[in-house]
Amino acid sequence: MTNPQSVLLGLLSRALFGGETELPETDWEVVLSEASAQTVIALAHSAIPKDLLSGDEAARWEQKAVAAVGNSIRVTCQHEALHTWLTESEIPYVVLKGCSSAHYYPEPLLRAMGDVDFLVPKECLPAAGALLGKNGFEAWKEEHGTHIVYRRSGVSYEMHFDLPGMPKGRPGKVIRTYFSDIYEKAVTVKADQGEVILPSLFHHGLILLLHSCHHLTGEGIGLRHLCDWAVFESSLSEEAFRETFEEKLRAVGLWTFARVLTRVCIRYLAAPERAWATCDAALADALAEDILFGGNFGKKDSARAMESHLISDRGKSGVGKTGMGTQFFRSVNEVIRSQWAPARRHGILLPAGWVYFGCRRLFREWTGKRTKTEIGRTLKDASRRRDLYRELKLYEGEEE
Repeated sequence: MTNPQSVLLGLLSRALFGGETELPETDWEVVLSEASAQTVIALAHSAIPKDLLSGDEAARWEQKAVAAVGNSIRVTCQHEALHTWLTESEIPYVVLKGCSSAHYYPEPLLRAMGDVDFLVPKECLPAAGALLGKNGFEAWKEEHGTHIVYRRSGVSYEMHFDLPGMPKGRPGKVIRTYFSDIYEKAVTVKADQGEVILPSLFHHGLILLLHSCHHLTGEGIGLRHLCDWAVFESSLSEEAFRETFEEKLRAVGLWTFARVLTRVCIRYLAAPERAWATCDAALADALAEDILFGGNFGKKDSARAMESHLISDRGKSGVGKTGMGTQFFRSVNEVIRSQWAPARRHGILLPAGWVYFGCRRLFREWTGKRTKTEIGRTLKDASRRRDLYRELKLYEGEEE
């Protein structure tokens, strides 16, 4: 871990849990760059003692932090507008991430926001889509496996008809039963100027774990994801968390991941100690390093997206159950199916997809639109990440 990374973690622990972590001398420009790559600028800025930065440094930090908070305000307003449209039309929905995650922060507007993600019942998709169209939004033509994107003048709504990161096989079937009452147990809460509907505490925690698994084994997760889990988990007592989650997470192979993720929060963000969050210290340190050096959705390392094809099918069947060659073959087939509807219906078209998407990738690398793939480094880093994620026992059976 570098000095700027250590300082950034100290700032986040102060902002989230009010700690008195010492902040060593550092290059504040590098810390700002790290905070940007991890998408936690506003949160980190809120914890910087006023006498630590020079005039120019303070101005640059404040400019970035104000912009981040301004974006959070805009996106929160977009959540509130969506709530008004859907509730007036009596369309059930719940917010995924976004305001749902921000709700658990000491200062919700310090949590960086992106698109507005929300879930509606499949039978309500036509009505919800028509409602967005009525308000000036158009459906984006690119296909996604779990959602439809609607855009208007820089505003983006992701309307989900399925939860992202849902695993395959028995774990997926069990998890779907957990979500069978997501709309009945949803809660309406105050946002900035209005209201939004959030998943219940249990459903939100499970959504966080699914989302983290999905992206960890893909491009990677950053400190924003870690902070989301830290503030959520610490909102419950030890007893309440175990009573709510342990049995259900063990049944689907997510309890080990929850324990390790919580231990990382304790070691690196000064989250409250949890006796149940036990794991080998080296495993927690390795996961923390993976998060730090990847950045938010792999922002610090574009090669991680290519590595993900060698690691797993976004963790949906666990990690390391096949060799990297076989996994690459399966992953590319999955990409082709997800992006080309005819291939989903007719498997015989997959070879044509390999040619098209392969040539497109090479062309983009040649024109500089994509970073060129370093095969040796990609294989080495993918192997390291596979070994790490395998220890998390994602979607594997867990004994007491």
